[in-house]
Order: sequence, then C-alpha cells, then structure tokens
Amino acid sequence: TAIISTIGSTILTSKLYPMQELLAEENLVEAARLAHTLKGIAGSLGAKGLETASRTAEAQLREGNVVPDSLATLEKELKQVLKAVADLLAR
Repeated sequence: TAIISTIGSTILTSKLYPMQELLAEENLVEAARLAHTLKGIAGSLGAKGLETASRTAEAQLREGNVVPDSLATLEKELKQVLKAVADLLAR
C-alpha cells in the first residue's frame, strides 16, 4: 500500500497538479499533452473511467475550451483507481 501511495503521489504531482498550473497560465497545449499522457496510462491499466475523463479533458483542451469540472473529474477518477489498486494489494 505504501508503494501505491507513492505511485499515486507521483502521478498526482507529475501529471495532475502541473495541469492545474498550466491551466492557470492558459497553456492549453501542454495541459492537453498531460491529459493525453494520463489517458495512455489509464488505458494501459484498463481504468476506463479515468481513460474517458482524460480523453474528454484532452479533447476540450485541444479545442481551446477549459471546462472547470474536467480537472475535478480527472482527480476523482484517478483517486478511485489508486484506491482500487491499493485495495487489491491489501488482500
């Protein structure tokens, strides 16, 4: 579980939180790139909810639209995936 917590913190720190900064700076190109990366990670894990949230955010960002709920949805989905993995490892 400590490993999952570390991985989760790394993903949150390296992908999600910088995205918030990029959005504040209106750097939609880099924010879309981060959403794309997270989408790939989610797809590799089979995390459909996270993959869908990432795909939605990426498409919105590439179109120049920032929907405020998109980042919140990404964070929620990521936390659910990390909890599910931690629960599996705790068995």
